[in-house]
This record gives sequence, C-alpha cells and structure tokens, in this order.
Amino acid sequence: MGARGPVASLSAERSDAGALTAFVALLLVALLALVGLAVDGGAALTAHQAAEVEAEQAARAGAGALSVDALRTGVVRIDPAAAVSDAEAYTVA
Repeated sequence: MGARGPVASLSAERSDAGALTAFVALLLVALLALVGLAVDGGAALTAHQAAEVEAEQAARAGAGALSVDALRTGVVRIDPAAAVSDAEAYTVA
C-alpha cells in the first residue's frame, strides 16, 4: 500500500487501466494499414504484369506484318501501317 493508504493505490491502478486498450487499438489500426498496403500493392503488381503481357502479345501480333520473303533473304521489311493495325486489333479484341 502507498503512504496514503488503499485509496491512493486504487486510483493509481485505475489511471493505467485504459493504457492497454489504447495501445491495442493503435496496434490494430497499424496492422490494418499494413494489410491494406499489402493488398493494394499486390493488386498493383498484378495489374502491371497483366499490362506487360497484353503489350507483349500486341507486339507479337504486330510482328505478323513482317515480310517473310524479305526475312529469308536477310532483310527486315515491315509494313508499319499493317503492324499498327494488327496490334490495335489484338488489344481491342
């Protein structure tokens, strides 16, 4: 017991009673924020990967405008308008 008796020690215990609740509440807020960042970050990475795959496939579709006969002779010849048209048709579909 304190110097003032049991009343002084009870009031000291009561003043610390809400400290744990506040700590747990702040910890939960921080934990939820971290989980939210992880979920949003994962979604952003997935969207970025999907965009890369789409761009690669559109480039492959556009590469279909290469002249095969010219490639056999060692010359790279492409119809730019057809390449753009094929790539755009792939991304729209």
